[in-house]
Amino acid sequence: MKREKWIGFFGGSFDPPHLGHLLAAVYALKRFELDEVWFVPAYRHRFAKKMAPYADRVRMCELLIRGMPHLRVSTVEGERRSDGKTLKTLLALRKKFPRLHFSLLIGSDLLKETGKWHRFREIEERFSVLVVPRGAATDGGIAIPDISSSEVRRRRKNERSLAELVSPDVAAFIVENDLYSPTRSSQPPPRTS
Repeated sequence: MKREKWIGFFGGSFDPPHLGHLLAAVYALKRFELDEVWFVPAYRHRFAKKMAPYADRVRMCELLIRGMPHLRVSTVEGERRSDGKTLKTLLALRKKFPRLHFSLLIGSDLLKETGKWHRFREIEERFSVLVVPRGAATDGGIAIPDISSSEVRRRRKNERSLAELVSPDVAAFIVENDLYSPTRSSQPPPRTS
């Protein structure tokens, strides 16, 4: 069966999504000649880390990529109430979209952590893994900033500007919804019975 499109699967907590995520997605589109990059916010963190509510993280991803036709947000993890295992999500997407080819996008900073992933070798065997350089110049001389979500949260907690780290729309959403402020703690997703 012919595969129609090549999709970059860009998973993560996106707590919150920032400009480094956006630049990495655009870099991957061009560098790997992808048809689309799908942002896939984690429903649950694989290692039980507390996160902002899932719906808020999905909305911030939508705001981050607004107006960019080759980027989209997938809610597959929320629909499946996923346990955070990337392989299971990729297999679910392959089953749902059999004519699409999915490749995992991973930042170079995460390569040292793949030993903790659920069956990462199987991901490599069944899906291609595309590495996006982070914090250093790429082979084309492009430097993708080493921005972290934890830095965004830290700035917000200390009531500092989020400019240059997130898009104006994401910054406004964070403020309007009182995310990451000293008066509000991150909440885990609701438990299922």
